[in-house]
Amino acid sequence: MDRSNWDDLMSRYSAARLTQSSDRLIAIEGLARSIQATTNDEYVVGMWKEWIERQLAWSPSEEFRPIANTSCPSWSWASGIGGVSLPLVWFNGTTNSPTHITLHDLQVQYFTKNTFRDVKSAVIRLRCSYLLRAVLEPVGDSPGVYYKARFGDQKFEDVYLKIDNPDIANKAQVIPAYVLVIDERSGILLEPTAQATGQYRRIGSLFTFQGSFAESLAFANCVEKRQLDAFSAVEEDDEGDEIYIIDIV
Repeated sequence: MDRSNWDDLMSRYSAARLTQSSDRLIAIEGLARSIQATTNDEYVVGMWKEWIERQLAWSPSEEFRPIANTSCPSWSWASGIGGVSLPLVWFNGTTNSPTHITLHDLQVQYFTKNTFRDVKSAVIRLRCSYLLRAVLEPVGDSPGVYYKARFGDQKFEDVYLKIDNPDIANKAQVIPAYVLVIDERSGILLEPTAQATGQYRRIGSLFTFQGSFAESLAFANCVEKRQLDAFSAVEEDDEGDEIYIIDIV
């Protein structure tokens, strides 16, 4: 057993009618154990650590709803009920396109010694190159699932957004957000938790057919503008360059 078709398996499995995030993880425990035993990778809340940066860009179906009061992190597809699409990841040595984020740390606490089931908490720390301030505006006359992103005075018509919780989206005409760019065509939508500086929760996903769209948005990039209040930490790498870090819960 390997991870080569994990994205397809989870996309089909996530549509199963289970009512708790813990049920979702229990149901795939055997499969995850088998894969972890035959690879050097680490299983973390429905994802694989080696390629977790890419798997963060999962996309919800229109039926997806986050589970209230779950301890499952917002960045995992297991935090909700309903189908999701996981990005295709090549685990077989085929070259993937470069990412604009790097896993910096992963802090996970479990209820028991079983690391294949539900978690008490899970914080992912990411080094990022593009963290864009944005306003999400509904398409049409009333709010709903479909939104456009505005960066300052610029709107991008070919950037497609999906909100994880349309029940909340339906109550808001506009949604202030941050866009964490994952690669040249995808990203995730974040909102601050207001619990700690640079700490966010996921609220949606982004995709575009316009490659490298983030490079034209330096004016909205918190990294480029050194807006330190957007980050949980700013450190130096081995070459003395600053690295900008955020936390997602």
